[in-house]
Amino acid sequence: MPSENKVGKLSDITKIIKDGDKVAIGGSWLGGHPMAIIREIVRSKIKNLTAITVVGSVDIDLLIGAGCLKKLMFSFVSMEAFGLAPNFRRAIEKEGLPYDEITGLAVIIGLEAGGRNVP
Repeated sequence: MPSENKVGKLSDITKIIKDGDKVAIGGSWLGGHPMAIIREIVRSKIKNLTAITVVGSVDIDLLIGAGCLKKLMFSFVSMEAFGLAPNFRRAIEKEGLPYDEITGLAVIIGLEAGGRNVP
């Protein structure tokens, strides 16, 4: 099955990611997060996203702080040695951001299944 080419310019992000989409975000701890894409999502004012991540950090915190997320699926979100991500904590504890906290393995298996069109 051929996959759609999603390589392009950051400025064309709204052609790929739309309001209400689910987006999987990589990275681990404080490294490897696609921050250029995260900043472009914020700049483009893309909203109502469901973010899926194994280990979220400043990327997830920035999306929450900018009001881009309607739901979060994660196994762990932290700024590591700097403590809990402040926007994440506020959104979960005080603002009622819907979330699913699941194991990292479940996130990975779910993304793999989705990539293979398994329901």
